[in-house]
Amino acid sequence: MTAFTLVCPRTGAALREVDGALVSDRGDSYPIVEGVAVIVQGVSVKPRSAPLAPHVIDQLMNALGLHPSRRTVIEQAFAQEFSFEEDWIQTEADQFLGRVAASHEGLFRALGLDSEDRPVPTEVNLAPSIELTTMFDIRRLNPATSFSVNVRVENLGTSTLSSEGAQPFLLAYHWIDGEAVEREGKRTPLFDDLPPGRSMTIPVFIDAPPEPGRQRLRIRGLQEYVGWFDVSSIEHDVDIVGGAQTVDDPSWRRSGNRFDYNGDHFEAVRLLGLWRDTLFDRPVDRVVEIGGNANPMIDHFGMPEKYNVDVDPYGMIVGKLIRYGMDSTVKFIVANGMALPMPPRSIDMLVMFATFHHFPQPVELLSRLKDYVADDGLICLLCEPIGHVHRDLIEDDYLQEIRKGVNEQSFELWEYQQMFEAAKLDVVAAQIDVGSIKFALRPRRD
Repeated sequence: MTAFTLVCPRTGAALREVDGALVSDRGDSYPIVEGVAVIVQGVSVKPRSAPLAPHVIDQLMNALGLHPSRRTVIEQAFAQEFSFEEDWIQTEADQFLGRVAASHEGLFRALGLDSEDRPVPTEVNLAPSIELTTMFDIRRLNPATSFSVNVRVENLGTSTLSSEGAQPFLLAYHWIDGEAVEREGKRTPLFDDLPPGRSMTIPVFIDAPPEPGRQRLRIRGLQEYVGWFDVSSIEHDVDIVGGAQTVDDPSWRRSGNRFDYNGDHFEAVRLLGLWRDTLFDRPVDRVVEIGGNANPMIDHFGMPEKYNVDVDPYGMIVGKLIRYGMDSTVKFIVANGMALPMPPRSIDMLVMFATFHHFPQPVELLSRLKDYVADDGLICLLCEPIGHVHRDLIEDDYLQEIRKGVNEQSFELWEYQQMFEAAKLDVVAAQIDVGSIKFALRPRRD
């Protein structure tokens, strides 16, 4: 494989280091902060308006297990504030301190993270203020069967969509038969209140009609006892037939293995080694992990060139810092997975551990990533959740992430298959463990 040069994700021009920044001959410039390049379009770095207090730095050093000699670097890193143009990137980039503090009560209190900042719902205005989208096609169903499909709700208005109370916002649907007779179905609530400007993925419960035939499924939003949001809807023409399936049943390997969180990730590392050794007819040199933050799993994976990409600057600085003087060869880069600073066809294996489901546009992500891997390269989605999360079974940690604006979602097997088809990716290997699925995908070149 040819030598690797980072490039501007906007212009594709090669970047070189000049006076503490990465620049190109076309005028592109990206900062380097504490040895970590921040290659995100539109990023700005400025001094933090209120630097972390010394006792907070002490607790952060202790929580991270850092040697006192690293204190100056930590102080300098957290004296900087990073601003990104895209809200979802900003939300993800702001998570590091909260995640570190989650298991360190003193730091949690010192950072003021123990107070719940939940938006207060206001009156919903039934103007054109929401948009519903889905990536999935409901094609055919058995009569009288039940299922759920992911629908993304974006609040385009100026008031919060309430998830409870006397007049909550709900997702509902109608079946419309050939004679234009409408039959209303179940109603599905939001996981939590949805503030203006935010989006949320909700699995909508649907019951298929008992009678065979072709019917139209229309999914819409409504405010209970007030009215329907008719501006945005999702519609499918569905064949209700006996013996049908939503999609062909994926014939992916089911292992029956059950792992804890760490065990699941190390099983994924084992699979990466197996796929590297069996799915390539040539030496494999370069792996890029998206979303590895301070503890990338590729640190445990034998490859000559290893790159860890994440949008969290603090996590990446800390990750580089704690490996100082160690044998790790991982290079840390702050970048957006939707716009990698790497040339086309330059990556052998592009991997994500429990990261794919955090992207708000997963099909577009896969379509873009396909251009970065070699023709025989692999996109590996690892430790991804299986099945839908419903409000009555939602865990508190999951709900807290949603309240912060973190994009949480989970997919059924048939939804994974439709996403891969839409992105023109072939599944060359897959393993379904209990609650976790792992894929090796190869680009389908036209």
